[in-house]
Amino acid sequence: MVLKLFNPSAHFTSKLVSKSHQDVSSKPGPTDTYQVQVNGSAVYLTVQAGAGGTTSPSPGTYAEAIGAQVQVKPLPNSGYALDKWQLDGVDSGSGDPPDHNFTVKMSTYANHTLKALFVPGLTVTAWANTTSGSAPLPVQFNSSASDGKL
Repeated sequence: MVLKLFNPSAHFTSKLVSKSHQDVSSKPGPTDTYQVQVNGSAVYLTVQAGAGGTTSPSPGTYAEAIGAQVQVKPLPNSGYALDKWQLDGVDSGSGDPPDHNFTVKMSTYANHTLKALFVPGLTVTAWANTTSGSAPLPVQFNSSASDGKL
């Protein structure tokens, strides 16, 4: 008898409910019947963060109940912003709004990996130049922006 489970890395409990073996002096054969009850109790969520930030909960692997909804919050470092999320290697959400949390539904017997990817944030600098003399004075405003994301 071969019993294959969809996800062997999840936590399982099992018990033999009943068996029917025709000849106790021989090895189990193709006509023997075994009933096994298998109960899954957890699947795993691996949380990862790219350069420029971290997450809450912190990056790591967590056992979660099947069917649980787990919310992960991006925590960009100063000068960085969340660019996007990747769920199981597939782009699955953006950083709009910048504090966008991601909720993972832990489906039956499927482990998931969620990764937060960060990019340098947009830096805007503005200043004013004045001239001397009598009023009214002309004022020149200047600004610059660096590549990045709001």
